[in-house]
Amino acid sequence: GKVSFIELHPTSGGSFSDASKSMIQRRVPLIMMKEVYCRAPIRKSEKHSVKFVLDGQYEESEEWAELREALDPDWRVDPGNEFLEVTMEEQHWETWKRVIIDSQMNAAQLWIRFYHGEYEQHPKISGTYMRSGYGVQRWANGQIYDGDWKNHVYHGRGTLWLNKDHYESRKGGPLYEGEWERGFRHGQGIMRYEQDLHDRRGSNALSRGNNTGIKKTYEGQFQNGLFHGQGVL
Repeated sequence: GKVSFIELHPTSGGSFSDASKSMIQRRVPLIMMKEVYCRAPIRKSEKHSVKFVLDGQYEESEEWAELREALDPDWRVDPGNEFLEVTMEEQHWETWKRVIIDSQMNAAQLWIRFYHGEYEQHPKISGTYMRSGYGVQRWANGQIYDGDWKNHVYHGRGTLWLNKDHYESRKGGPLYEGEWERGFRHGQGIMRYEQDLHDRRGSNALSRGNNTGIKKTYEGQFQNGLFHGQGVL
């Protein structure tokens, strides 16, 4: 019933570097992580570990599912609570700790958290990913972009909304709907905006102090973000 030391050697060889050749690799991009942080042992019986907390939008991703099922064939998604904790020797833990602090991976990744959509790996920077294809970005100022991306910027067709309320109710229409190129309004589109925003003081005391502007709509052609060509204002 005993196992010999030779039987423990992988078929690829007896050295540490040979061992990795016999392993099945599962790759999950760090861009899918909401947070990564180190956990130091509190008791002697505990080990140093690094915890990878998955961003909720990737819970159903193929990469995450392949990894989790390889570790546990009975695994099922636990919505809002998907993570992986890896234990390691202290010297490796210290290396991870420095990398996490230097890269600010222990802070919530804002642009990852607020973006839901397709992406691709940067062609020249390994391990870096860009928004590409269709996706929805919620910006810090409340605006929401819903549409196509290329090289991490608006490109293709898309709509830009003032805030979440307008986006969900579709009231009033978006700030801009139409074509984009390299992050700029470019091609055919409709732009809604307010001009000459100032305080209009009327005779009615209830209306005093209200900031209002002249609402305008431009429908036509754009080039590099500006009106260009034929259009109606």
